[in-house]
Amino acid sequence: MVSCYRLRHLKHTKFQRNPCGGSYNIQVSLFQLRHYANPLSIRMIAFDTNLLVRLAVNDDECQADIAEQLINSGEVFISRTVLLETEWVLRSVYKKSRNDIASFFENTLVTENLVIENSTEIGQALEWYKLGADFADAMHLCICGESLLHTFDVEFCKAASKLGITPAFKVLK
Repeated sequence: MVSCYRLRHLKHTKFQRNPCGGSYNIQVSLFQLRHYANPLSIRMIAFDTNLLVRLAVNDDECQADIAEQLINSGEVFISRTVLLETEWVLRSVYKKSRNDIASFFENTLVTENLVIENSTEIGQALEWYKLGADFADAMHLCICGESLLHTFDVEFCKAASKLGITPAFKVLK
């Protein structure tokens, strides 16, 4: 099961020390960032997929602690491409279930200091994903807006489409 503990309890976590110890110190304080960089450009940082995966599976506690510290330090942007890759990694590498992945993403959407690109659309894509749609397909469909999506994939969002809850799309032959 994907661990959502870290995200549910993140806003209460206080990071006091570098959990890695020793001379391998990749921790950067906000003071250091503000001192060496333009303060106007430090409003928000962004996460790569591996930081989200560390929070989901907690397989490297040191790295998960660093990811938590970054979230506790300020706003963190999560792009939809990072979400796409995270779903793929959790499903194919860590063999996580659809329910576990959906639960992790739902917690991600409501975690303080996480700013999710297209969060409304991602939330809708998650609903279709829980009904059996491929996560990437559901995201593609949500992001299209008013544009009619065309595909050769006959299985494209099939379960959600049967329920009549997706926008129109066209399967080409």
